[in-house]
Amino acid sequence: MSDAELDGAVRFPSLVRPRWVKEMYVKWGPNSPNFQSRVLGQFPSQGQFSVFPAEAIQRAARPVTEEQWKEAAAAVTFLHLLLPVWIGAYRFQAKVYQVLVNARTGEVQGERPTVPSRSPSCR
Repeated sequence: MSDAELDGAVRFPSLVRPRWVKEMYVKWGPNSPNFQSRVLGQFPSQGQFSVFPAEAIQRAARPVTEEQWKEAAAAVTFLHLLLPVWIGAYRFQAKVYQVLVNARTGEVQGERPTVPSRSPSCR
């Protein structure tokens, strides 16, 4: 990279010196995600620690036509789905109990603690 290209790459000359840009160019290389983001101020296409490629995020942000939406929705299947559902857990006498509540019907699933019943002679 020539000095003229380095000068053109620097967007804020008062903040970054061309010498530093050249050092980072040699250290990281022009296609490095570090050089692209830290020197050029661009989003790299794929970084070492990135979860999603930038192209995938940009593709997901595009508007979807109604035909594409119907096609995608037709491909979705499920066996059983209960929504909304409340999930809870509580501790009673050092044991954890889990409870699921169908918020639409109020049906409760889970286990509950059992307390030994008192016999009439204990009263």
